[in-house]
Amino acid sequence: MAIRRLRVDRMDRKDSINQLLDKVAHHEKKAGQLRAQIKNLNAYERRQAENRDTARKIELGAILLNHMRENPDDEITLFCRRQLNRYVRDFRRFLFVDEFGIDPIPPPGSWAANDAADRAARKAAKAQKSAANKPRPKVWQKKALARVFTRRKD
Repeated sequence: MAIRRLRVDRMDRKDSINQLLDKVAHHEKKAGQLRAQIKNLNAYERRQAENRDTARKIELGAILLNHMRENPDDEITLFCRRQLNRYVRDFRRFLFVDEFGIDPIPPPGSWAANDAADRAARKAAKAQKSAANKPRPKVWQKKALARVFTRRKD
């Protein structure tokens, strides 16, 4: 009878270990789901903050544009025109040329002109670098290509 009891105890322990492992797996799955929920909530809060920031910029821009239209010779309007002329990039200048009288081409030495020159220089350097760093075929690749293109057709 003692032998039989020993076997039952071992089986009970195996069952209890399996049950505990099942519980651990369940809790790990639940923890993963909770981590995913936290990640989603953080992303949602970040999007909401970006949306609020965008709304603030739109409202402030609308107020400023309205002030510039109503008071063309005001100190704030003149300051904004100087800043627009200095900082607006060349591909956005068309938005302000007609109504606010900024130059269609950025003045030399301005941030916008320097930015355009920097972009052109970076693009040229990148093209030069990519041309210099083209991978050269290995000798065996050249021979393989030569065999492919010089096969006789019977």
